Amino acid sequence: MNGMGRRVLAICVLLAASVGVVRGASAAVPTQITHQGRLFTANGEPVNDALLVTFAVYAAEAPEDDDSPLWSETISISFDDGYFSTVLDFTEEQATKVFDGSVRYLGITVANDREMEPRTSIGSVPYAMVANNAVGEITPKLVKIGDKVIIDENGNWVGSPSGIAGPPGPPGSQGPAGLPGEVGPQGTQGPPGPPGPDGPMGPAGLPGERGPEGPQGPRGPEGPQGPVGPSGVLATFAIAGNVAPSFDGGSAAYVFVGPPGSVTITGRQRVTGSASAILGLGSSSAPFVAPVGLCYQRSDGTGEIVNFLGTSFAFHYFTPTPTTYSVSGTTVPPEGSWNIGMCLRNEGTTILGSRSTTAGSMVNGWFIVTND
Repeated sequence: MNGMGRRVLAICVLLAASVGVVRGASAAVPTQITHQGRLFTANGEPVNDALLVTFAVYAAEAPEDDDSPLWSETISISFDDGYFSTVLDFTEEQATKVFDGSVRYLGITVANDREMEPRTSIGSVPYAMVANNAVGEITPKLVKIGDKVIIDENGNWVGSPSGIAGPPGPPGSQGPAGLPGEVGPQGTQGPPGPPGPDGPMGPAGLPGERGPEGPQGPRGPEGPQGPVGPSGVLATFAIAGNVAPSFDGGSAAYVFVGPPGSVTITGRQRVTGSASAILGLGSSSAPFVAPVGLCYQRSDGTGEIVNFLGTSFAFHYFTPTPTTYSVSGTTVPPEGSWNIGMCLRNEGTTILGSRSTTAGSMVNGWFIVTND
């Protein structure tokens, strides 16, 4: 299957613009972007599979103009009826270099296919990653209007001494009327002449004052109810908290990586979301693979923890080097109240989570609830 074998349709731009992380003691610009969409085969059928997807940011829209990405990342994504959601992660240095104010384009490659065409122009939300300097103060080297310097590099005003002329003020009020002149002497009255024709009607006088309002008339019959519009997003919720210190091996049951969120499902409703956390192995442990995904469990903590994708879960490769694992998925849970969060199943050796000397020991994620 070549690069035209699959295509992605975006389904949730609003959520993608909202996702970020907070690093350090004060609020920082987000360095993560959530991308969600839906993948179809060339025959128009939704994909149900776990595939490697490569996301790349370019300076040019066409491959023939620029085939070298400024940034790229390959992520294992599990598709359910074509739906997917994932997190694109940038370091602060990468965000500053890639999103410098120039127009950027996003390229997507699924498995061994060619990169999808055309590349997608990236909107203004990622450029907020490098816009901290515009909050509170600006730091230009100098200020020019056209080719003329107005404020030099030392902060001195070097423009016109008169400054910038403001707009003209409003006209002043009209002065009082002058005194009438003296009346001249009256002449001798002549005989009355014949009456002339009627002159034209003069202009209408000013309207009189408004009379009192009359009593309210009877209410008319109620019109028919209009059609019900389509339903959009019913609810959103986030998860954030410390990752558990460790996850024992040799277990075929799923466990939550960190604190889950909660939601109540009424009727047939779909939950779609993504989450990420840093995990790794002990320094002496041999690498192995384990399933990582999104799960739900009854809100009272009873019953098993169920993977969003059932048996179609994705395996992830674990090594002693701590790595950020990003997962996404969508499912239609039964009615009731549920805990929902990032989960894993460890049948190997112990997997490590929170570490006192390792930054980023948090699980973060966003979810939306829609009518299915």
